Amino acid sequence: MERVSLKKIKDIPFSGQTLEMSYDNNMVTHFKGEGDNAFAFSLGYAHGKERGLQVALLQTIIRGKLSEWIKNDPETIETDRFMLKMGFYYQARKEVIHLKEKDREFLESYCEGLNKSRKVNTPWEVKLFPYPKKPWQPADSIALMKVMAYLGLAQTQQDFEKFLAMSLAQGISPTYFKSLLPGIDQEGLEDLILCLQKTNFDHSPIPQNEYLMGLPKLKNSNNWVVANKLSETNTPLMAADPHLEINRLPSLWFEFVWNQRDNYKTGITMPGVPGFIMGRNKNLSFSFTYGYMDTIDYFVEEIKDGKLKEEDNWVGLSCREEVISPLKGPNDKVRVYESEKGPLEVPETCILNNNLLKDGYYLTRSWSGHTSGGAEAIECLRLLSNCSKTQEACEIVKNLFMSANWLFADNEGSIGYQQSGYLPDRSHQGLYPQAGWDRQKAWKKGHKKENLLQNLNPECGYLITANNDVFKEFLGKQNSMSINLPLADYRYQRILKQIQSKGKTSVVKCKTLQNDVYSEQASLFMEVLKPIIPDTPSGRILSQWDFKYDKESRGAFLFEKFLSNCYEGLIAPVWGPQAWQTMRANTTLLTDYYGLFDRILLNPEHQDSLWFDSSINDQDMDIDVLKLRNEFIKVCLDKTLTLFPMAKCEKWGDVNTFMFSHILFGKNTPSWFPCNEGPHFLKGCRATVHQGNIYRDRGTLSSFGPSYRMVTDMGNNCVFSSIPGGPSDRMFKKSYKSEIPNWLGGHYKTLLPY
Repeated sequence: MERVSLKKIKDIPFSGQTLEMSYDNNMVTHFKGEGDNAFAFSLGYAHGKERGLQVALLQTIIRGKLSEWIKNDPETIETDRFMLKMGFYYQARKEVIHLKEKDREFLESYCEGLNKSRKVNTPWEVKLFPYPKKPWQPADSIALMKVMAYLGLAQTQQDFEKFLAMSLAQGISPTYFKSLLPGIDQEGLEDLILCLQKTNFDHSPIPQNEYLMGLPKLKNSNNWVVANKLSETNTPLMAADPHLEINRLPSLWFEFVWNQRDNYKTGITMPGVPGFIMGRNKNLSFSFTYGYMDTIDYFVEEIKDGKLKEEDNWVGLSCREEVISPLKGPNDKVRVYESEKGPLEVPETCILNNNLLKDGYYLTRSWSGHTSGGAEAIECLRLLSNCSKTQEACEIVKNLFMSANWLFADNEGSIGYQQSGYLPDRSHQGLYPQAGWDRQKAWKKGHKKENLLQNLNPECGYLITANNDVFKEFLGKQNSMSINLPLADYRYQRILKQIQSKGKTSVVKCKTLQNDVYSEQASLFMEVLKPIIPDTPSGRILSQWDFKYDKESRGAFLFEKFLSNCYEGLIAPVWGPQAWQTMRANTTLLTDYYGLFDRILLNPEHQDSLWFDSSINDQDMDIDVLKLRNEFIKVCLDKTLTLFPMAKCEKWGDVNTFMFSHILFGKNTPSWFPCNEGPHFLKGCRATVHQGNIYRDRGTLSSFGPSYRMVTDMGNNCVFSSIPGGPSDRMFKKSYKSEIPNWLGGHYKTLLPY
């Protein structure tokens, strides 16, 4: 085990006590004190000292002030418009009044520490811009938590539902979606399609630029816990690695250690948020993956004379007006129209000179976290890191509005799973838009905690989540009202096999598994491919591949080219070649939901023949869909091996590379500049436990990878961890990039309390 030492930095007074600040030999910040408010103050102080630039950029973005406080260009204007339309900060300011007294004191103590530290630790980068150094306020923290819950999380579901609605409007047959999404509710679909064909769609994309790299966008993650009987030490073990953008500096997360007389807390925190996101204390460890709960729906609304149809009546719309005041440019007004269900997505061309909307059909977006959840989230943060028992922790996170699969383990041997998120009480599945004027389709009010899934101390002795369908895992059935678009379960299946393999689970085994690059997806596809792979140089590379996405692998390169040809062969004939190129290169739809198309390719007997030959009448019972699929696969394989003979077959380590880019200057500085780092190889792929997914989202290079690795044994106080970056956002400090070699090598540091 790594030897851990502490170096005292200073004493800081707070509310009648003296807080002791130290650094350990990994430059992680430790504080020592007593009480929740002292903890919040200390965490705020550490965030202001080590992540002052990150905090300033986050505040600028969530308030919609990039073009006013940083610089005026089309990207900043676009980003400001988006943030103001979403209303994260607008809603947060209204939610502050709902904070309970203890939570208000807790949050205000955090803001006090953050602002005190920022006054004496102003980043030099901030001085280059007209940033006004606004104090961080409680509403900033609540808005940031709403951003965390929406971007990359609820937004993922929204993107697919919007894609589905626009596809139906463009005449794509519902048959394709029926086979993509078995069991999808199609009631009233014909009338819906007629409305969608007349709908004014807002095609404004969710911005993706270097400024938004500063925002937390969780995506895919792994976590697992094992109980005493499966643990080598006879005490519970927890492992967690949240996956999100890792091609950025500083690292998104900030590690912190809090010490008090009878307890300690350690783990990752988000600068701007007053508490631990994942971690442990003396008695309890906790982590989560994104839960893929359907917290968002679209409704088709009819507007006439500026009013909205409601059953047999016409009612008024509310209109909120925001003003963007960019540097050296004219003011820009942003108008947001809302019904009781949520904001309307309105193209700018549909706003008339009198500020009324042009008559016609529009989409309303309902998100369960739009107007509530922020105050409850602060309470959850305050209570969770003090909690000592698994069942108690489950009850706490039931109140969190963010969709998540939580795992817990305590030092009494109890392990547990708890689903969180504000699940809409809806009468329909939620994938298709519904008629907004039909009150029967509207959401019922209230958050019903009793409908959330829980699993305590299962007989098998382990709990695993990896963005898979947890209802299917724990109950053996789907709950399409809650989760209707889970990710493919390849990572879950790989973790499951390793946990069930011979020998008990240890810390070393967990570390090894977090760095595993074996693809269950590739293994399944190769069962189909192996009989037809020709005996050629590149064919032999593919047939002899071990299904691992490591640096020297050429088989991984060939397999990825084959998969791309398969997806193109399915998607381009249906949506068109241009749509395929857009989906492949500029959206995350295929990055997230590739498993829907894998099921068509791997289980053809349960699918429609339309995917493989649209000229065939699918009602013909004599169609051999398996034969059609095999012919399709062979065409894709032949194309791959023809385009990539031995001479063009590259190593995975040469193509799956990325740069660590500075969140503010990365785009405008050369790669060798101190604020950047790389290029580096990212091991793994979309379907491996160690995700190594590099893709483009609306033109901006992005990634999924382990943004934090944590392994801990409840039999001791050690946390083994690594992050892709360092504790500080000061580019000329050693602690800016200090952990990159560790993280790239799959190594871990040791965190210990006093």
